[in-house]
Amino acid sequence: MGLRSLSMVLFGSVICLSGCQTPGRPAVPADASSSVAAPSDVVESSDADPLFPRVVVSTSRGDFTIELNGEEAPETVLNFSQIVRSGYYAGTIFHRVVSDVLFQGGGFTEDLARKPFLETQPASERGVSNGLPNERFSVALLRGNAPREMRDTEFYINVADNLGLDEPKHRGRFAVFGRIVDGFFAVEKIRTVAVAEHEAYAAGLSAVVPVKPITIQSVRFVTPFNAVAIQAQIAYMQARAANRLADLTTELEEKAGRKSVETESGLIYVDFRIGQGAQPFTSDTIEFAYHGTLLDGTVFETTRWKVPVFRQVGILVTGLQEGVLGMREGGLRTMIVPPHLGFPEGIPGRIPVDATIVYEVELLAIGEPVDDEP
Repeated sequence: MGLRSLSMVLFGSVICLSGCQTPGRPAVPADASSSVAAPSDVVESSDADPLFPRVVVSTSRGDFTIELNGEEAPETVLNFSQIVRSGYYAGTIFHRVVSDVLFQGGGFTEDLARKPFLETQPASERGVSNGLPNERFSVALLRGNAPREMRDTEFYINVADNLGLDEPKHRGRFAVFGRIVDGFFAVEKIRTVAVAEHEAYAAGLSAVVPVKPITIQSVRFVTPFNAVAIQAQIAYMQARAANRLADLTTELEEKAGRKSVETESGLIYVDFRIGQGAQPFTSDTIEFAYHGTLLDGTVFETTRWKVPVFRQVGILVTGLQEGVLGMREGGLRTMIVPPHLGFPEGIPGRIPVDATIVYEVELLAIGEPVDDEP
């Protein structure tokens, strides 16, 4: 069975993970102790939800409160908590205000100088759709494929429904992690501030910089930050992801009628057809057809509706290269490529940061394309 005919069976039914059973989320006591939030940053609240802590952002134009969503975006919330506890935001400004879209800050000082980059704990959920849309009054961090100095520190508040930011082409850049729940008057004052161009920002070509700086005086927790609960949620989501991977592997094995193979590097593959021809070397050019998806079945790259391609094996992404080198002409193999063997930084609009990807590959021939023209 060729790639085109098998694909309807393989990728039409294999990556159906939404119904897979996942481990239950562990119960965590709401009063679990935590050393993450300093005592001076916390106001005790007996009815506070441990997965939805709140912070107050105090600015020169008033205060507003953000409720963090540790249920859907626990790693981003953990990152944000580290920035808050470090005091990094004090003295930064909201440097970009688009009155009917959003306002953004947390990365520049009042003189429009970039604040030194802050190393925070990486978040594996970067760029992955967590079900939190860029709707009005949601709050998000710049993530993934943003410039390094902007990652994980600059945040923005949507003052309109900006659902276009959730489209696949923006995948990996914006991570919604909370919403405004109080202080809407201050939000309105910031949103409607007078703005102009500034030579130190966007080469002076964008009239979005407030004429009078809007300074972030502090960001502080006003309900307990429960690190135990957040870390338990992270563990739960990681277990859920691992369970999805295991389910996908099992599905592939059942379809192929043979066991999967996991290499020392972490690549997993299942052969649907063992080739009988030659085996390629790194220096060889091969003709092959492929279909690349994310674990949820989203297609990011395919030749399914095109002619096969010719590529030198040595220029293929690491995981794909390893998998192809173990094939023979005529073979058909599905490979599950972990992030470190694929695209750990993602590809804007196509592959999220730190995403496991799936390649279905049919090795057609080894050799350069033949020019049939006279």
